[in-house]
Amino acid sequence: MLAEMQIDLVLTAHPTESMRRTLIQKYEKIEECLSEFDGGTLSRRRDAQIKRRLKRLISECWHPNEMRATRPSPIDEAKWGFAMIENSLWIAVPDFLRELSTQMEPLHVVQAELLRRDRESPQQPLVERALIASIAGIAAGMRNTG
Repeated sequence: MLAEMQIDLVLTAHPTESMRRTLIQKYEKIEECLSEFDGGTLSRRRDAQIKRRLKRLISECWHPNEMRATRPSPIDEAKWGFAMIENSLWIAVPDFLRELSTQMEPLHVVQAELLRRDRESPQQPLVERALIASIAGIAAGMRNTG
């Protein structure tokens, strides 16, 4: 199953994508504002500035104005594609590999036990076949994950 896994990257233009991208950017700005409150004591002036900015950002999230006067250029489209990769794939791929690693770990434990048994009593056909199968399983996983 793991050896047959294939992951392809497909980037498509969709009308909701620009809105999603804009919301992600706004959420990041909201997070920046909120993190300033965690940093310690703020002056009244700075506190008021942050609250006004938060109010504006939250309002923009609820009432987006995504109508475009002009078509985006190919360079804009490429930038948005890179932003999508940065905001989703750079998180999703490492998460996937961590999950895969936790699923492969038992195979490593089995392999270590088989190696121990093979060293203690060489020439056991059953142990040798199981050891070869575990090596093939780990190799298949490495081919698919790097």
